[in-house]
Amino acid sequence: MLYRFAETNLDIWLNKSNRKPLVLRGARQVGKSTLVRESASYKLLSLPLYLIEALPKVLNGIRSTLSY
Repeated sequence: MLYRFAETNLDIWLNKSNRKPLVLRGARQVGKSTLVRESASYKLLSLPLYLIEALPKVLNGIRSTLSY
């Protein structure tokens, strides 16, 4: 895995006992999801990954199928 400065910050967050949910924000296609997936894989962790950018599309799709 290519080492990134953000990986240091991710390691610090992972080692905190009272950590809050982590939200990674940034430009598209710069490796945010890859950073989390590869770090978790390397450390043998199972972390949930939610891609919330797609959430509005999902919600709109659900709303369109509901009948009131």
